[in-house]
Amino acid sequence: MSAPTSLVAPQSPLHELLIEEVAALVPHEVALKLRASRSVADAHDWIAAAAMYSWIRSDSLLAQQFLLELNDRPKEAALALSRTVARTLEPPPPDPRAPALDRLGLAIEALFATLILGLRGVVFVSLFLLATGATWSLEGVAAQRLVTSGLLPDLIFLSSPDAPLLAVVTLLSASSWLVLETMLVPRSLRFLRNLPLRWLPRRSYTGWRLDSTPVLWVTHIMVLQFFFTPKAISFAVASRVLFGESFVWAAVLAGPAFIALIQVVVTVRYFMGTGASKHPVPG
Repeated sequence: MSAPTSLVAPQSPLHELLIEEVAALVPHEVALKLRASRSVADAHDWIAAAAMYSWIRSDSLLAQQFLLELNDRPKEAALALSRTVARTLEPPPPDPRAPALDRLGLAIEALFATLILGLRGVVFVSLFLLATGATWSLEGVAAQRLVTSGLLPDLIFLSSPDAPLLAVVTLLSASSWLVLETMLVPRSLRFLRNLPLRWLPRRSYTGWRLDSTPVLWVTHIMVLQFFFTPKAISFAVASRVLFGESFVWAAVLAGPAFIALIQVVVTVRYFMGTGASKHPVPG
């Protein structure tokens, strides 16, 4: 049975001979794609890909990996070959300054996290005092655990407020703050952790790690939202006496659910995207 005729044969008989000669040296699936080239330019791309394949065909694993990388993109054959060969290379040795710089980055990251927690504590204490009608004072702030409110805010323990609508507003404000944190803080933590390493001329290291601080930050936010959302919904239900079954009351009731939905979307995008991606660890 004769081999299929190349589609570029009517355009260039010389290319037909070249294609048949190259097709005999490559796997059947590549030969079919080579013969299926609809133009001389496409044929050139597949011939170049076949030439690169011939360089590594003695190593069956490399050859198979190259074909997987190549797929149906002959114009990216050089990139596919580079990726295939790069997997066989040993990573460069770590820079001797890298461990110290990584520890410096960890210290900067910890300082930034502490400042953000302190700012969150001030915001949440202010919202709690607003919801309860208390006034600012050194004794009052101390009583509301200003230092620890960033991790365990008193808003979680808010119950039976005299002004349920005001309580809903404060909880929605706290939830919105947490959504904003989810969008900005983990990215900033990763950047600050890697900032000292940017002073090095080489960014590749032998080890890899998952920086747990941004992941724990987002997880803690989700725990807080788990407490805030049901409480805000319960207070919104209690505010029905102010508005009755009206559009305003429906909007108040839908507010906590809407903020919770945004939080879920932002969190899912964080974990599915680059938010929890690995970055080099100096060995």
